[in-house]
Amino acid sequence: MKKMDMAYEQAEKLVAQMTLEEAASQLLCISPAIERLNIPAYTWWNEALHGVARAGTATVFPQAIGLAAMFDEEELEKVGDAVSTEARAKYNASLKSGDRDIYKGLTYWSPNINIFRDPRWGRGQETYGEDPYLTGRMGCAFVRGIQGDDREHLLAAACAKHFCVHSGPEVGRRAMDAKVSRREMYEYYLPAFEMLVREAGVEGVMTAYNRVNGRSLAGTPDFMTDILRKEWGFDGYITSDAGSVPAVWSDQKLRPTREETIAECAKSGLDLIAGAGPKDDAAAAVRAGHLDEKVLDTRLCELLRTRKRLGILLNGGKPTYAELGEKDVATPESRALALKAAEESIVLVKNNGLLPLDRNRVAYVGVAGPLGLEESQLLGNYNGYARMMSTLNGGICEVGGGGLHVTAVKGCPLFGKGEVQEGALQFQLDFSDVIVCAVGITPEFEGEEGDLEGGGSGDRVSLAVPKKQIEMMRFLKEKMKKPLVAVVFGGSPLDLKPITDCCDAVLLAWYPGEQGGLAVARTIFGEVNPAGR
Repeated sequence: MKKMDMAYEQAEKLVAQMTLEEAASQLLCISPAIERLNIPAYTWWNEALHGVARAGTATVFPQAIGLAAMFDEEELEKVGDAVSTEARAKYNASLKSGDRDIYKGLTYWSPNINIFRDPRWGRGQETYGEDPYLTGRMGCAFVRGIQGDDREHLLAAACAKHFCVHSGPEVGRRAMDAKVSRREMYEYYLPAFEMLVREAGVEGVMTAYNRVNGRSLAGTPDFMTDILRKEWGFDGYITSDAGSVPAVWSDQKLRPTREETIAECAKSGLDLIAGAGPKDDAAAAVRAGHLDEKVLDTRLCELLRTRKRLGILLNGGKPTYAELGEKDVATPESRALALKAAEESIVLVKNNGLLPLDRNRVAYVGVAGPLGLEESQLLGNYNGYARMMSTLNGGICEVGGGGLHVTAVKGCPLFGKGEVQEGALQFQLDFSDVIVCAVGITPEFEGEEGDLEGGGSGDRVSLAVPKKQIEMMRFLKEKMKKPLVAVVFGGSPLDLKPITDCCDAVLLAWYPGEQGGLAVARTIFGEVNPAGR
């Protein structure tokens, strides 16, 4: 249901000048230039889950599940604002170099507000957890930060995904059929999306891959037209997830041909075909008689309206934040914000009185475990790359200063085969007053289908902390008789009982971002309180 505003009317005039093939080309994720109409090329796919992702240097904030643990809407809005500032700065720099490739635009496909219902789901780390209300509140804060306070002159465009019943599994997600009752839909899966539309004015919504109660989320009007546009008054753009339009006919077998699938999706309210190739051509659907060209034009007007709001089309002299550039990326201010967010996200699971460590009584600190010197567990998935990363060992050295002696030894494998190196632990950590154990999992062991090392499914099969890590901690406690602080990294629930049984203090650090090591160290030494929930 279109909203008649100036941007939409301008888009209609522009679309009226296009040929069928030109109009159809603009419904693809990689939209080519139409030079005769002064329409530049544009790639819609960009990521900014917890910082500008996959586009080079950017500030890396804690993973979304950690940001949710802050329970701090004001802080998350600041994070969103910092992310979109860097997004616009990087976009401006890309324009100067003529780079309009993937991950260089201003339409960011974040936040992920699916409900983390199954703790094994690999993408649960991208969400704000299992509570619909908290998810909605945190999602609204992030959207406000990303988009700014002027809907007609967006700093960047956020996108709520994946609409609407999508929480795994990763294997077979393109064909699966989620069975939910109407009550469950409206009480559990829809509230966060409605909050982002009605309260935060989110500019984009992405449909999920799967079916719900037998119907494709990308190809039925029940969700996109009836709920989103008519019931909630949504007036942004709707995109499919990458490759989910072809899945309607190839995996779900709901339509016999590609052209009929594209037609059905467009008639149902889908504006953008993400992850598509040249064969996903709406013009072919029109020529075959499956799609009215007026429907195609409506879909395109909704897309062009978003580009107008971003100031990258039909600009008319309005401000486009052109003053932002490389100087505004990875600034000291954004690093300080990443540190504060990490500090607010850390959860105190156990403390028998060992924490905070007293620097007047602790001269030697050992750092044991596979993650004390590593950076991968700081990043999460859908991440950028920081100029400076603070590991746990580095953070402890920085906070402890010159008077603290710090020794780090891995002592056990992160995952899989390998033995606990009892001799190395005994030799290198014997003089330690206290030992900090850096344990847990990394993004290589949970994530999206195909993204993991070896192309794994992304879902976890166990909630256990790797066995060798538990063996290492038991050796340090039972054989070496050392006070232990466990710092647990991960993006989803873990069975922490074996750790709490043998450690004096336990902190859950999630995937804490570029300043994660410093944030944990400041918490251990009492410079800040662990505030996460």
